[in-house]
Amino acid sequence: MRRALSASGGTELTLPNFLFLGPDKCGSTWLQDVLSTHPQIHLTPAKDTYFFDRQFHRGLRWYERQFRGATSEHLVVGEICHDYLFDEAAADRIAGILPGAKLMICLRDPAERAFSSYLNLARHGQFNGAFEDALDAVPELLENGRYGLHIQRYLDRFDRDQMYIAHFDELSADPQRFLDDVTQFLGVSRLTLTEELTRPARAAAAARSQLVATALKRVAVVARKAGLVGIVGRIKGSRTVRRALYRELGHAAPRPSDSAVAAIRSRLHDDVAWAGQLLNEDLLARWGWS
Repeated sequence: MRRALSASGGTELTLPNFLFLGPDKCGSTWLQDVLSTHPQIHLTPAKDTYFFDRQFHRGLRWYERQFRGATSEHLVVGEICHDYLFDEAAADRIAGILPGAKLMICLRDPAERAFSSYLNLARHGQFNGAFEDALDAVPELLENGRYGLHIQRYLDRFDRDQMYIAHFDELSADPQRFLDDVTQFLGVSRLTLTEELTRPARAAAAARSQLVATALKRVAVVARKAGLVGIVGRIKGSRTVRRALYRELGHAAPRPSDSAVAAIRSRLHDDVAWAGQLLNEDLLARWGWS
Protein backbone atom coordinates (compact mmCIF):
# COMPACT_ATOMS: atom_id res chain seq x y z
CA MET A 1 0.00 0.00 0.00
CA ARG A 2 1.08 3.56 -0.58
CA ARG A 3 0.77 6.30 1.99
CA ALA A 4 0.02 9.63 0.36
CA LEU A 5 -1.01 13.08 1.51
CA SER A 6 -4.55 14.14 0.83
CA ALA A 7 -5.26 16.92 -1.63
CA SER A 8 -5.51 19.35 1.29
CA GLY A 9 -2.07 18.33 2.53
CA GLY A 10 -3.45 16.89 5.76
CA THR A 11 -4.21 13.32 6.78
CA GLU A 12 -2.39 10.45 5.13
CA LEU A 13 -4.34 8.10 2.87
CA THR A 14 -3.90 4.43 2.12
CA LEU A 15 -3.86 4.05 -1.67
CA PRO A 16 -3.07 1.25 -4.11
CA ASN A 17 0.36 0.19 -5.31
CA PHE A 18 -0.91 -1.68 -8.40
CA LEU A 19 -3.12 -0.74 -11.33
CA PHE A 20 -4.22 -2.70 -14.38
CA LEU A 21 -4.57 -0.03 -17.06
CA GLY A 22 -6.23 -1.87 -19.94
CA PRO A 23 -7.21 -2.28 -22.66
CA ASP A 24 -10.72 -3.68 -22.50
CA LYS A 25 -11.57 -7.21 -23.72
CA CYS A 26 -8.10 -8.42 -22.77
CA GLY A 27 -8.74 -10.59 -19.74
CA SER A 28 -9.41 -7.92 -17.11
CA THR A 29 -12.49 -9.70 -15.70
CA TRP A 30 -10.58 -12.98 -15.43
CA LEU A 31 -7.71 -11.19 -13.73
CA GLN A 32 -10.11 -9.57 -11.24
CA ASP A 33 -11.69 -12.95 -10.46
CA VAL A 34 -8.34 -14.67 -9.94
CA LEU A 35 -6.30 -12.03 -8.12
CA SER A 36 -9.20 -11.39 -5.74
CA THR A 37 -8.66 -14.92 -4.37
CA HIS A 38 -4.97 -14.36 -3.60
CA PRO A 39 -4.32 -13.98 0.16
CA GLN A 40 -1.60 -11.37 -0.41
CA ILE A 41 -3.65 -9.22 -2.80
CA HIS A 42 -6.56 -6.90 -2.10
CA LEU A 43 -8.53 -5.51 -5.03
CA THR A 44 -11.51 -3.19 -5.11
CA PRO A 45 -14.77 -5.20 -5.01
CA ALA A 46 -15.68 -3.67 -8.36
CA LYS A 47 -13.55 -3.80 -11.44
CA ASP A 48 -13.43 -0.36 -13.05
CA THR A 49 -13.95 2.28 -10.38
CA TYR A 50 -12.96 4.79 -13.09
CA PHE A 51 -11.58 7.04 -10.36
CA PHE A 52 -8.71 8.56 -12.33
CA ASP A 53 -10.90 9.45 -15.30
CA ARG A 54 -14.66 9.67 -14.68
CA GLN A 55 -14.83 9.77 -10.86
CA PHE A 56 -11.86 11.98 -9.96
CA HIS A 57 -14.17 14.73 -8.73
CA ARG A 58 -15.13 12.48 -5.80
CA GLY A 59 -11.72 12.96 -4.24
CA LEU A 60 -9.07 10.74 -2.71
CA ARG A 61 -11.11 9.99 0.39
CA TRP A 62 -13.79 8.37 -1.78
CA TYR A 63 -11.12 6.42 -3.65
CA GLU A 64 -9.52 5.21 -0.44
CA ARG A 65 -12.87 3.85 0.75
CA GLN A 66 -12.89 1.50 -2.23
CA PHE A 67 -9.96 -0.36 -0.63
CA ARG A 68 -11.64 -0.98 2.70
CA GLY A 69 -10.58 -4.35 3.98
CA ALA A 70 -6.94 -4.06 2.95
CA THR A 71 -4.57 -5.05 5.77
CA SER A 72 -0.83 -5.27 6.36
CA GLU A 73 -1.01 -8.87 5.10
CA HIS A 74 -1.85 -7.59 1.63
CA LEU A 75 1.44 -6.91 -0.12
CA VAL A 76 -0.47 -5.70 -3.16
CA VAL A 77 -3.46 -3.39 -3.03
CA GLY A 78 -4.83 -2.60 -6.43
CA GLU A 79 -7.48 -1.81 -8.95
CA ILE A 80 -8.29 -3.19 -12.37
CA CYS A 81 -9.69 -0.51 -14.67
CA HIS A 82 -9.40 -1.04 -18.40
CA ASP A 83 -10.01 2.58 -19.44
CA TYR A 84 -7.03 4.26 -17.75
CA LEU A 85 -4.76 3.31 -20.65
CA PHE A 86 -6.62 5.59 -23.07
CA ASP A 87 -6.96 8.74 -20.96
CA GLU A 88 -4.21 11.38 -20.80
CA ALA A 89 -5.73 13.06 -17.76
CA ALA A 90 -5.82 9.70 -15.97
CA ALA A 91 -2.15 9.12 -16.80
CA ASP A 92 -1.25 12.53 -15.35
CA ARG A 93 -3.26 11.90 -12.19
CA ILE A 94 -1.85 8.43 -11.64
CA ALA A 95 1.70 9.73 -12.10
CA GLY A 96 1.04 12.53 -9.62
CA ILE A 97 -0.67 10.44 -6.94
CA LEU A 98 0.85 6.96 -7.40
CA PRO A 99 4.29 7.58 -8.94
CA GLY A 100 5.73 4.32 -7.59
CA ALA A 101 2.84 2.04 -8.52
CA LYS A 102 3.27 -1.13 -10.54
CA LEU A 103 1.29 -0.96 -13.78
CA MET A 104 0.00 -3.75 -15.99
CA ILE A 105 -1.16 -3.72 -19.60
CA CYS A 106 -2.45 -6.75 -21.52
CA LEU A 107 -2.31 -6.56 -25.31
CA ARG A 108 -4.53 -8.39 -27.79
CA ASP A 109 -4.66 -8.34 -31.57
CA PRO A 110 -6.51 -5.02 -32.11
CA ALA A 111 -8.85 -6.54 -34.71
CA GLU A 112 -9.89 -9.32 -32.32
CA ARG A 113 -10.16 -6.86 -29.44
CA ALA A 114 -12.35 -4.49 -31.47
CA PHE A 115 -14.67 -7.32 -32.55
CA SER A 116 -14.99 -8.61 -28.98
CA SER A 117 -15.85 -5.11 -27.81
CA TYR A 118 -18.43 -4.80 -30.59
CA LEU A 119 -20.07 -8.07 -29.53
CA ASN A 120 -20.28 -6.75 -25.98
CA LEU A 121 -22.01 -3.59 -27.20
CA ALA A 122 -24.48 -5.62 -29.27
CA ARG A 123 -25.15 -8.03 -26.40
CA HIS A 124 -26.22 -5.12 -24.18
CA GLY A 125 -28.27 -3.31 -26.79
CA GLN A 126 -25.77 -0.47 -27.15
CA PHE A 127 -25.27 -0.93 -30.90
CA ASN A 128 -27.61 -2.42 -33.45
CA GLY A 129 -25.84 -2.98 -36.73
CA ALA A 130 -22.97 -4.69 -38.51
CA PHE A 131 -19.41 -4.67 -37.23
CA GLU A 132 -18.25 -2.68 -40.26
CA ASP A 133 -20.76 0.05 -39.41
CA ALA A 134 -19.72 0.04 -35.76
CA LEU A 135 -16.09 0.76 -36.70
CA ASP A 136 -17.21 4.17 -37.97
CA ALA A 137 -20.00 4.81 -35.48
CA VAL A 138 -18.08 3.87 -32.31
CA PRO A 139 -14.60 5.48 -32.46
CA GLU A 140 -13.36 3.61 -29.37
CA LEU A 141 -13.39 0.31 -31.22
CA LEU A 142 -10.39 1.48 -33.24
CA GLU A 143 -8.93 4.17 -30.99
CA ASN A 144 -8.50 1.76 -28.07
CA GLY A 145 -6.26 -0.33 -30.32
CA ARG A 146 -3.74 2.46 -30.91
CA TYR A 147 -1.30 0.75 -28.59
CA GLY A 148 1.74 2.80 -29.58
CA LEU A 149 0.04 6.04 -28.61
CA HIS A 150 -1.31 4.68 -25.34
CA ILE A 151 1.87 2.92 -24.20
CA GLN A 152 4.00 5.95 -25.02
CA ARG A 153 1.72 8.06 -22.82
CA TYR A 154 2.67 5.96 -19.79
CA LEU A 155 6.33 5.54 -20.73
CA ASP A 156 6.53 9.34 -20.69
CA ARG A 157 5.47 9.29 -17.04
CA PHE A 158 6.77 6.01 -15.55
CA ASP A 159 9.92 3.94 -15.64
CA ARG A 160 9.73 0.95 -17.96
CA ASP A 161 10.47 -1.48 -15.12
CA GLN A 162 7.27 -0.37 -13.36
CA MET A 163 5.22 -1.65 -16.28
CA TYR A 164 4.37 -5.26 -17.06
CA ILE A 165 3.17 -5.95 -20.60
CA ALA A 166 1.22 -9.19 -20.91
CA HIS A 167 -0.39 -10.83 -23.94
CA PHE A 168 -3.95 -12.09 -24.17
CA ASP A 169 -3.00 -14.96 -26.47
CA GLU A 170 -0.71 -16.29 -23.71
CA LEU A 171 -3.59 -16.15 -21.25
CA SER A 172 -5.75 -18.12 -23.68
CA ALA A 173 -3.00 -20.70 -24.27
CA ASP A 174 -1.84 -21.27 -20.69
CA PRO A 175 -3.72 -19.45 -17.88
CA GLN A 176 -1.50 -20.85 -15.11
CA ARG A 177 1.72 -19.72 -16.74
CA PHE A 178 0.17 -16.34 -17.49
CA LEU A 179 -0.79 -15.97 -13.83
CA ASP A 180 2.64 -17.10 -12.66
CA ASP A 181 4.22 -14.27 -14.63
CA VAL A 182 1.79 -11.76 -13.11
CA THR A 183 2.38 -12.87 -9.52
CA GLN A 184 6.14 -12.82 -10.09
CA PHE A 185 5.88 -9.21 -11.32
CA LEU A 186 3.79 -8.29 -8.29
CA GLY A 187 6.17 -10.00 -5.88
CA VAL A 188 3.60 -12.32 -4.28
CA SER A 189 3.45 -16.08 -3.85
CA ARG A 190 2.40 -18.41 -6.64
CA LEU A 191 -1.33 -19.15 -6.84
CA THR A 192 -2.54 -22.46 -8.26
CA LEU A 193 -5.64 -22.04 -10.38
CA THR A 194 -8.74 -24.04 -9.66
CA GLU A 195 -10.57 -25.69 -12.55
CA GLU A 196 -13.26 -23.00 -12.30
CA LEU A 197 -10.76 -20.14 -12.53
CA THR A 198 -8.90 -21.74 -15.43
CA ARG A 199 -11.91 -21.11 -17.66
CA PRO A 200 -12.38 -17.70 -19.31
CA ALA A 201 -14.44 -15.28 -17.23
CA ARG A 202 -16.26 -13.98 -20.28
CA ALA A 203 -16.03 -16.27 -23.25
CA ALA A 204 -17.98 -15.25 -26.33
CA ALA A 205 -21.58 -15.33 -25.20
CA ALA A 206 -25.09 -14.24 -26.04
CA ALA A 207 -27.60 -12.74 -23.64
CA ARG A 208 -30.28 -15.19 -22.57
CA SER A 209 -32.59 -12.18 -22.56
CA GLN A 210 -31.62 -9.07 -24.51
CA LEU A 211 -34.13 -7.04 -22.51
CA VAL A 212 -32.69 -8.09 -19.15
CA ALA A 213 -29.07 -7.63 -20.24
CA THR A 214 -29.77 -4.14 -21.57
CA ALA A 215 -31.68 -3.13 -18.45
CA LEU A 216 -28.94 -4.35 -16.12
CA LYS A 217 -26.30 -2.52 -18.15
CA ARG A 218 -28.26 0.73 -17.75
CA VAL A 219 -28.64 0.15 -14.02
CA ALA A 220 -24.88 -0.44 -13.73
CA VAL A 221 -24.13 2.81 -15.56
CA VAL A 222 -26.45 4.77 -13.25
CA ALA A 223 -24.98 3.10 -10.15
CA ARG A 224 -21.43 3.93 -11.22
CA LYS A 225 -22.33 7.56 -11.83
CA ALA A 226 -23.74 7.67 -8.30
CA GLY A 227 -20.47 6.29 -6.94
CA LEU A 228 -21.97 2.91 -5.98
CA VAL A 229 -19.18 0.87 -7.53
CA GLY A 230 -19.21 -1.76 -4.77
CA ILE A 231 -22.75 -2.81 -5.59
CA VAL A 232 -21.90 -3.06 -9.27
CA GLY A 233 -18.83 -5.12 -8.46
CA ARG A 234 -20.67 -7.63 -6.32
CA ILE A 235 -23.26 -8.24 -9.02
CA LYS A 236 -20.98 -8.27 -12.06
CA GLY A 237 -18.24 -10.13 -10.22
CA SER A 238 -20.36 -13.20 -9.66
CA ARG A 239 -19.72 -15.96 -12.16
CA THR A 240 -23.07 -17.45 -11.13
CA VAL A 241 -24.83 -14.23 -12.17
CA ARG A 242 -22.92 -14.14 -15.44
CA ARG A 243 -23.91 -17.71 -16.25
CA ALA A 244 -27.53 -16.89 -15.47
CA LEU A 245 -27.49 -13.90 -17.82
CA TYR A 246 -25.44 -15.25 -20.72
CA ARG A 247 -24.90 -18.51 -22.59
CA GLU A 248 -21.49 -19.29 -24.04
CA LEU A 249 -21.42 -19.64 -27.81
CA GLY A 250 -18.40 -21.94 -28.04
CA HIS A 251 -17.69 -22.93 -31.66
CA ALA A 252 -20.77 -20.98 -32.73
CA ALA A 253 -19.13 -17.68 -31.76
CA PRO A 254 -19.26 -15.21 -34.66
CA ARG A 255 -16.12 -14.03 -36.42
CA PRO A 256 -15.38 -10.71 -38.12
CA SER A 257 -15.29 -10.63 -41.90
CA ASP A 258 -11.94 -10.70 -43.68
CA SER A 259 -12.67 -7.26 -45.12
CA ALA A 260 -13.29 -5.77 -41.66
CA VAL A 261 -10.07 -7.28 -40.31
CA ALA A 262 -8.16 -5.92 -43.31
CA ALA A 263 -9.62 -2.45 -42.75
CA ILE A 264 -8.57 -2.46 -39.09
CA ARG A 265 -5.08 -3.64 -39.93
CA SER A 266 -4.71 -0.90 -42.52
CA ARG A 267 -5.82 1.83 -40.12
CA LEU A 268 -3.84 0.63 -37.10
CA HIS A 269 -0.71 -0.79 -38.74
CA ASP A 270 1.54 2.13 -37.84
CA ASP A 271 0.36 2.20 -34.20
CA VAL A 272 1.01 -1.51 -33.78
CA ALA A 273 4.47 -1.13 -35.34
CA TRP A 274 5.15 1.80 -32.99
CA ALA A 275 4.08 -0.24 -29.95
CA GLY A 276 6.40 -3.04 -31.05
CA GLN A 277 9.33 -0.64 -31.24
CA LEU A 278 8.55 0.69 -27.75
CA LEU A 279 8.41 -2.84 -26.32
CA ASN A 280 11.24 -4.26 -28.43
CA GLU A 281 9.10 -7.03 -29.88
CA ASP A 282 7.55 -7.64 -33.29
CA LEU A 283 3.84 -7.27 -32.62
CA LEU A 284 3.05 -7.21 -36.34
CA ALA A 285 4.52 -10.70 -36.70
CA ARG A 286 2.97 -11.91 -33.45
CA TRP A 287 -0.52 -11.14 -34.71
CA GLY A 288 0.13 -12.10 -38.33
CA TRP A 289 -0.05 -8.55 -39.63
CA SER A 290 3.25 -8.61 -41.52
